[in-house]
Amino acid sequence: AMNAQFGRLQNKSARYGSPCFHLLAIGFLVSTCVLLCDTNTVVSQDPHWIWSPDHDKTAVPRGTCYFRKTIKIANPERGTIAIAADDQYVLYVNGKNVGDGESPKTLDEYNITRYLSRGKNIIAVQVTNRQGNTAAFTAQVNIKQKGGTWKSYSTNASWRSALNTLPLWNTTFYNDNRWKESQVFGVLGETEPWDHSEPV
Repeated sequence: AMNAQFGRLQNKSARYGSPCFHLLAIGFLVSTCVLLCDTNTVVSQDPHWIWSPDHDKTAVPRGTCYFRKTIKIANPERGTIAIAADDQYVLYVNGKNVGDGESPKTLDEYNITRYLSRGKNIIAVQVTNRQGNTAAFTAQVNIKQKGGTWKSYSTNASWRSALNTLPLWNTTFYNDNRWKESQVFGVLGETEPWDHSEPV
C-alpha cells in the first residue's frame, strides 16, 4: 500500500485557497507520518515556510532567492517531494529540472526517484517574488533507502539560501559554504499570510 501511494505522487496539485486547505495540509502530514512510522522510522518533520535571512517577512523586494539541501544516500530506492512557493518556483534534483509552479496556494507533489543517485544528492529550488512584499517556499522531502526506512528532509533553517549565485549552483559540484541558513517563518498550515484563504 505504501509503494502504491508514493508511486502516484507525480505532478499532482491541491488548492490551498479552498475551504479544506488546513485539512489538506494536516492530512498530508499525518499520512506521511503514518507511512514513515509503518516502516519503523522516526516521525517526519513538519515542513516550514522559509526565505533568505536578508529580508524581513513583510518587506521582501521583487527578485529571486536560491535554496539548496544536501542529502547523502547510500542506496536510494524511492523519493518524493511536495512543494509550494510565493510566487514562483523551479525545482531541481542533482541539476535536473523536475518541475515548476506559480502559486503559493498550490501544493505540488513529485516522484523524484529517477533523479536520485548514490552518495551526495542536492535538492535545489529557485524561488522568485514577482509581486507584493512577501515571499517564501515550503517543501516536504521524503526518501527511502533500499532495505531501509523513509527519512524526511523538510524545509527548515538547515536549508542553505542565497540571493545571488553562480552557474552550476543546483548541482553536486557547487560549493555552498558561503550560503546562509534559511530564515524560518513558521510551520506549513499555520503561517500567515500563506496558510490563509485571502490572496497573498
